[in-house]
Amino acid sequence: MSQWHRSGHLVRSEGESAKTLSALEELLEAMAERRLSRDDVVVAVGGGAITDLVGFAAAVYLRGVALVQVPTSLVGQVDAAVGGKTGVNLLAGKNLVGAFYQPLGVLCDTSVLSTLATRDRLSGLGEVAKCWLLENRDVESLRASSLTELIEMAVNLKVALVAVDEREGGSRVLLNYGHTLATRWRSWRCAVDLTSCATARRWPLVWPSPRVSREPLIAWVTTSWSTTTRCCAPRARGTTTRSLRPGRTARGDDFR
Repeated sequence: MSQWHRSGHLVRSEGESAKTLSALEELLEAMAERRLSRDDVVVAVGGGAITDLVGFAAAVYLRGVALVQVPTSLVGQVDAAVGGKTGVNLLAGKNLVGAFYQPLGVLCDTSVLSTLATRDRLSGLGEVAKCWLLENRDVESLRASSLTELIEMAVNLKVALVAVDEREGGSRVLLNYGHTLATRWRSWRCAVDLTSCATARRWPLVWPSPRVSREPLIAWVTTSWSTTTRCCAPRARGTTTRSLRPGRTARGDDFR
């Protein structure tokens, strides 16, 4: 549900339910009702789903209006709001409708992260761990870094890759590391993510560098914030699943 406030801001629920074509239409109609013009600035405040939705709306409304992203989740600050990817989901898959659209800026207030649920903070640390591995840094220095330093490291890495490959024709694909597997889990309706490291240890994951052991990194993610393990939920009878078979082209959120 969405609601316009007199001050001119629109509030809607967070999560994947926000990333639909109907939600996009509702947002665009609200923007038109308020007569937003190309002289106005759209500000997205929320987690990754909100920044994806609002970013796409800004990209297509009047063929593009100014945008500022203010991510309030750890995943949003280190991944979703950075790099210009915006979009919504279809029944066929995640992020199949969207645009590359760079904001005027991304404002990250790390103080809001203390309000997040443990699960949300841990899933954000999974993205941080990915960036740490891609930079070939050692685990000991990871443990010694503050959360702000970790966010800066992740953002700097993503900005550097996007600067040379904005539309993901080459090196930016490195940022998809881990997303393909996570998307397959999501499509199987498994209530697991990168925090479910007991499951991760049983998967033959491709590790970016032979010099870095994954075990200390997994231990760091699981001990940085206490967490409860979620288990896989079986898909309802009568529905179908898709698996990423060898040779199949990845789709949707495989390329986040």
